[in-house]
Amino acid sequence: MMSDVFDETTHKDSERSAVSLHIYSKNVDALWKRAVDAGAKVEMQLDNMFFGERYGQLSDPFGHSWSLGMQIPMSRKEMEEKRKAAMKMFEQAPQTTQEETAQPPP
Repeated sequence: MMSDVFDETTHKDSERSAVSLHIYSKNVDALWKRAVDAGAKVEMQLDNMFFGERYGQLSDPFGHSWSLGMQIPMSRKEMEEKRKAAMKMFEQAPQTTQEETAQPPP
């Protein structure tokens, strides 16, 4: 997966890659354990997400970012609870004003 550069999430140091590799697996828990046992660092804990996947993020000893996931059956109630928790996290994020993001004219 590729995306634009975002200041708040792009790696600024030279030890980490700005690219994230994503792997779908039929048994993400076993793959997760294997990666962690091999030295991967947990960046975002593996968890059931509101979008119906078990998903997490790792970085390997070489600085590469990885996300692992698999589709899981979830009830509408569980999806809604997870969605509300995720949205609450975004509400708590610091807000940037237009003045802070404005660029001076060339």
